[in-house]
Amino acid sequence: MRLYQKAFFALFPFAVAPVQGQNLYVFSVIETTDSRRPDRRLDAHSFHKLTDDIARYGNYTQHRYEFSDSAVFTPQMLRQTLSKFKPQSAENDMVWLHYAGRGYSDGPKAWPTLQLNGGDIPLRELLALLRAKPVRTLLVTVDCGNRPRQKIALLTDSSSANKPAARSTEVGALTAQVTRLAQTDIPDMAIVDAYKRLFKAEKVQQIIVMASAGLNERAYSDPQQGSVWLTAFTNTIAEAVREQATVTTWKQIQDTVVRLTQKRTRNRQTPLFNRQTITCCETEVSY
Repeated sequence: MRLYQKAFFALFPFAVAPVQGQNLYVFSVIETTDSRRPDRRLDAHSFHKLTDDIARYGNYTQHRYEFSDSAVFTPQMLRQTLSKFKPQSAENDMVWLHYAGRGYSDGPKAWPTLQLNGGDIPLRELLALLRAKPVRTLLVTVDCGNRPRQKIALLTDSSSANKPAARSTEVGALTAQVTRLAQTDIPDMAIVDAYKRLFKAEKVQQIIVMASAGLNERAYSDPQQGSVWLTAFTNTIAEAVREQATVTTWKQIQDTVVRLTQKRTRNRQTPLFNRQTITCCETEVSY
């Protein structure tokens, strides 16, 4: 650490001083090895860039679980990894699971079922696995279609709709890649505070769930630019941080994401959003 950085931390020890056991666990469930979907690689790049920024400005050690290869892009591997996963601190840690792939609606419930290689897994099952392991912030985002399965089958080539699981020796669970993104300069405290307001709310544990498409909708993507929803989401977060607005809330973030997504898709895609906060062991639905 540079001399002027040491002096800064000595004068302002509570600004960005390292927190023991403060971790960001990233579950990147994006199959990037499918040559037919180059947009998935763009999505992975955008997603990883944002998680790197959160780790850097949030002072986290990042643990990234990659489900990018077709051999591990399976419900069995995802279940095993989440079941064995253990966060270190319920007060300091953050979890972000992001899925990008195929999905469908299973009845009248809003949250979709995810279609991985060799099997499906309902979003509600993933939420149940993660809720059992409390952290300061749990963020779950799924970028997939949300139309009835029967309708999808009529519009999709059978060879891709029933894609089998790749041959794999699925033993145990995935191992995380651990990185610590150190600051190279004195950080802009306004940017640090902007990330903190969103991802490390004071005295509050939060559970945030987003789906890119509403019930009976498809999720749009551009081969050259990637997911419409993910582009809207990452741009909205970046703009909120740049503006350093003190009143930025998740409701404002979602309203902007919905507006941008609807504009790009001509009102054919409306993302879903739910946020819960837990304060002093009492649960309240914020909006």
